Amino acid sequence: VLLMAFLYPRYSNARKALSGKRWSLKRLGILNVRLTVKGDPPAAMPANSMLAANHVSWLDIFILYTQYYARFVAKVEMRKWPIIGWLCVKTGTLFIERERRSDTARTNQIINQVLRGGDCIAIFPEGTTADGTNLQAFHTSLFEPAVMSQSTLYPVALRFYDRNGAVNTEAAYVDQTTLMGSLIKILAQQEIRAELIFAKPIPAQGKNRRELARAAEAVIASLLNLSVRSRK
Repeated sequence: VLLMAFLYPRYSNARKALSGKRWSLKRLGILNVRLTVKGDPPAAMPANSMLAANHVSWLDIFILYTQYYARFVAKVEMRKWPIIGWLCVKTGTLFIERERRSDTARTNQIINQVLRGGDCIAIFPEGTTADGTNLQAFHTSLFEPAVMSQSTLYPVALRFYDRNGAVNTEAAYVDQTTLMGSLIKILAQQEIRAELIFAKPIPAQGKNRRELARAAEAVIASLLNLSVRSRK
């Protein structure tokens, strides 16, 4: 872990993708998570692209890293998480204080620069984790850089289930769960099945951030057969 964190920032994007995939697959194997990928993932993540996924668990990052190298946007609290927070810093995660509107504007400017530089950004637009039985309405603000950069948006649906196909809520990292408590619940599972479903890309051209957010939200809700919980 220490060696990877030291070398990772110095790798090319192609090397980061390969290294991240190998490292993530090993960690998922240790945690007894079996992953299935469906849909139409591109052969290589194109430049100036944004990946938007629903958010269930801290496992989501490892699962997405098995497919592509992307720079994640995460809440600033994650920086303090043991090991995971440190690794997020080393892998180029962009941290945001969601409660501060001015910080959202600052982060969006950085995301815009990263996209225009040819990288891929990954966001969890629900702004929080859910247990997998519903989908939170997407925040629109983080889609603004995709509009500014005329990016290609890739909606990705993620779910955890058991051998009978039922939603596995034990894999979820909900607000009242500590990281250690979540890890204990995950390790107690004989097997966790995860599914990653890629939808067709959505061009940002001709759309505003609200239209882009609602389009991604509708696609992911449909893929997971979930209703969208509106914000109060």
